Amino acid sequence: MSGRTINQRGFTLIELLVVIAIIAILAAILFPVFAKAREKAKQTTCISNLKQMGTAISAYCQDFDEYMPLSFPEGWNNTADYANCWISEIHPYIANCAWDGGGPNTSKILFCPADTSQIFVYNKLNKTNYMYQARMGNMNETNAGNTTYSPRTLAKCQSPTQDAIMVDGNCKTVGTVVFDIATAADAKTHLPARHFGGLNILYADTHVAWFNISSASKAQVNTTFMWNNGGGDWSDWPW
Repeated sequence: MSGRTINQRGFTLIELLVVIAIIAILAAILFPVFAKAREKAKQTTCISNLKQMGTAISAYCQDFDEYMPLSFPEGWNNTADYANCWISEIHPYIANCAWDGGGPNTSKILFCPADTSQIFVYNKLNKTNYMYQARMGNMNETNAGNTTYSPRTLAKCQSPTQDAIMVDGNCKTVGTVVFDIATAADAKTHLPARHFGGLNILYADTHVAWFNISSASKAQVNTTFMWNNGGGDWSDWPW
């Protein structure tokens, strides 16, 4: 038998550099796509969270003669109130158990995954990074005769498709779990643009939509967050 010589050769340096360059180009193209996909997934989770909280609020209203959950059932502007805020009222409807103030039984629905740096922490427990409309009321203000924060009923809402009741929030920055916006400038402090330059909003009719806070006009901010005329008027949702 005559022997056959097998000609074996490896990559040349130029060929290896070409392969590396191709991989680098593909990575440069695909990495931003993957990053955008991750952010889109976080936004989708946030939308799902708000929709579930909207369902919980609707169930609460059915059980309490159309009254919305109170922003702070026991008081106002007191750090102790964070142990008993709007979360304690809707948590049984979203998790079938009482809210434990941020403990192991606290539902993950209360946390938007896009910006965990904005989670409000009280007594070393994570509360939420969503904000609820402060002017849904609290009992102490009502008892004191201050109707500005009186309990409001869902049936009284005149523009349910436009009135925001829960939003992505800058809870840690603002230091609260409710939003109370009196001017368009306040919106920039309270409301983050953590979803592609905007935020997700739960409206009174329980639909959820993305709001472009980065380019919103003063009129849009007034209509969405301050109801009707804005600036403390609140006539779009009488008591």
